[in-house]
This record gives sequence, C-alpha cells and structure tokens, in this order.
Amino acid sequence: MILNKHKLYILSTYFPPTISVASNRILAFANYIDKSVFDVEVITVENENNAKESIELVSYKVKRFKNSGLFHIMKFTGKESFFIHKLKAAYNKVFTYFVRNEYQLWQNLAEKYLSEKFLQNKKSIILSTYAPVSTHLAALNLKKKGNDFFWIADFRDNMIHPHFNKSQENYFDKIQKEIVNSAELILSVSEPILDYLAKYQTTKKSNFLEIRNGFDFDMENVKKNFNNIFTVSYVGSFYGERKPFNFFEALKLFLINNSEAKIQINFVGVGNQIQIPDFASKIISTSPKVTHNQALQAMQDSDALLLIHPNQNQKGVFSGKIFEYLGCLKPIIATVDKNDVAAKLIEDCRAGFVAEFDDINATADCFQKAYDLWLNHKSLDFNLDLIKQHHRKVQVKRLNEELKNLLKL
Repeated sequence: MILNKHKLYILSTYFPPTISVASNRILAFANYIDKSVFDVEVITVENENNAKESIELVSYKVKRFKNSGLFHIMKFTGKESFFIHKLKAAYNKVFTYFVRNEYQLWQNLAEKYLSEKFLQNKKSIILSTYAPVSTHLAALNLKKKGNDFFWIADFRDNMIHPHFNKSQENYFDKIQKEIVNSAELILSVSEPILDYLAKYQTTKKSNFLEIRNGFDFDMENVKKNFNNIFTVSYVGSFYGERKPFNFFEALKLFLINNSEAKIQINFVGVGNQIQIPDFASKIISTSPKVTHNQALQAMQDSDALLLIHPNQNQKGVFSGKIFEYLGCLKPIIATVDKNDVAAKLIEDCRAGFVAEFDDINATADCFQKAYDLWLNHKSLDFNLDLIKQHHRKVQVKRLNEELKNLLKL
C-alpha cells in the first residue's frame, strides 16, 4: 500500500444496486479514479437491497447510512398499472413542492461521519453529486464549520428546473450560488451547464471541468448483425414532457408509406408509464425496469435506437442513455432539440438521424432512413475515435489529470 494517499470521499444517494444513470456515473468515479494516488470511499444510502455495513471492495470502500423518516419520494418499478403510476407521479409532485431535502437524516449522519474522519486524515477530498441536494449541503456545511478539505461539486443537472415555483427557485438559487463560491472544482456533464454555473461566481475563482457520462463496455464485443425484423428500442423511462406521442404520429406516417414493413419497437424499462395507440399495439412492446446489463443487451440486440427528449429552456442536456447508444454502434433515431448538445454529438459522431422533438414529418423521415439502412444491410460511417472518447474510463481520466494538476501531485 502506498503511504500518504489523499482520501477521496464520494457522497451520492445513487449507487449500485440502485438502477440509474446517476449510479453508473458514481460507479465510474469509484472504479476509475487513480488508486495509486487516492484512497476512495463511497458514502451512500442503505436500502432493502444494500448491505448494512461498510463493505471492503477490490479497490474502494462503501459506507451506507439509512435515511429514516415517514415520507419519501415514491419509486417507479415499471410494474405498476398506468393508474398507479399516475398516482405516484402526482404524489411526488406534491412531495417535492413541500419538501426541499428528502435526505436530511442521511445527510446528518454523513456529516457526522466525515467530521470524525477529518480528525484522522488531513489530506481529504469530497466529491458530492447533485441530485439530490443533500450531498452538496453536507459538503457545504462541513466547509462552513471550518473543515479543511478539497471540494469537488458535481452537477449532473441544473438545480433549478422549469417546473419550480418561485419559492423553490429562490431556495435552490441561493444554495447553487453558495456551492459555486465554496467548491474548489465544479464538474458537470456538459459545457452549457458549466457556463450557466460559472455565472454564479462572485467571491471565489473556482475551476470548472466537463466530465460527460459515458458507456462502460468494450465496443469490440458489440454485435453487428441485422435482425430479420427491423427492431428499434427505446431504453429508459418517460416523465414530465418526455413522452413518445409525437413519435407515435411519425410512426403512423411511416407505416402509411411502408405498409409491408416488418418492424418491432421495444420500450424497455417504461412499464405502464405510457399507453400504446391501437394502430401500433401489435408492433410495440413494453417491459418494466430491467437491470443495467439487461438494458445493454436490449440495445445491442436492436437495429436502431430511439432517443426522445423535448426542447427545454435550459441547454446542455445529453440524456445519459445517448452514450451507451453510441457505444453500441447502432443508428440513433433522435427527436431532440437540434440546437443542443445531444444533436451535435450525434452529428459529430456520425451516429444517426436527428429531428426536432415536435417535427413529426422529420421524425418519420429519420425512421425511414434507419429502416432503409437495415433493409440494405448497411451501417453508418461512425466516427469511432470520437465515440471511444466517451468511454467512462477516458472521461474519468480527465478528472484524474485535473486533480493531480490542482493538488500538485
């Protein structure tokens, strides 16, 4: 064991076995941070699937604390009925309206644990990640109490969302400003979000670094065969304005022009979040939430992959699944903001076809192009070098290099 390592604590309420893009991001940090320099410990939440004690893993530790309390955000399994799903969504909307910090009790335990650890190790680093806000608040409170540590604040998303009321906006605006002016290094998944956060700087010159999400498998092992039926998969969930109804209209248009087409569309992980229109009931299947490996298998078994994301006022949203889509080397049919980062990435990677979220004719045309590729057993001329830059190991390497530079290691 190399002596005098820097202790790196990663604060996240998302971590395996919890299934989430957020979990995969934190797992990548834990796996690919340079262990010759950093001694890593993940501090996360205990739940019914997780071990209750600190677990010794191959190269890092995991410490779990329970978030006790009567009320929590309701989780979606994908197995509930459409009616129950809607009830849960309504409950969550009301819950978040009144509750700012669902993980307050977990946060208190994490703060106490870290306060004790700082007494033993003076070369400490905290990487906290939003959402939820609890992880950043824990680090912020420890800073305010005079603890000396290097703080990395990771933003997977903006704190302020379009659906917030004024009270919520004011609350998160204040916290966001404090974080940006207290942390030594600010991370986010895209440059537009970093640019947005940089505007909060007033009293301190923080450092900003883009660490994108990515894929974490070997591209060389991806199957390149064509199915007997044109198979398109959407892997993930639907919520808010992210719904497939415009796509359904585009699909109807495609079928009018291709009445003999043999197609199968799989919505993997959505469960009963959506209702399938009658005209497509025989060609669209839905399944509840699956494991990450099952999700990857569904992507790799497809002929094309569907990406749906509505236009938003805030720029910089890739959608986590896009990177695994890229790694699978399957044409992407994307209905997204053509002036945002996801569209540009698909274009730069030569990885598919892009239409505006609400442009039904253009979406039908994208579907047609992907179908024609399959029909003629042709592949896209993918920009493989650029796609490989989005392996999680490569992305976390950028963080390793930045930390070594900032800490003069």
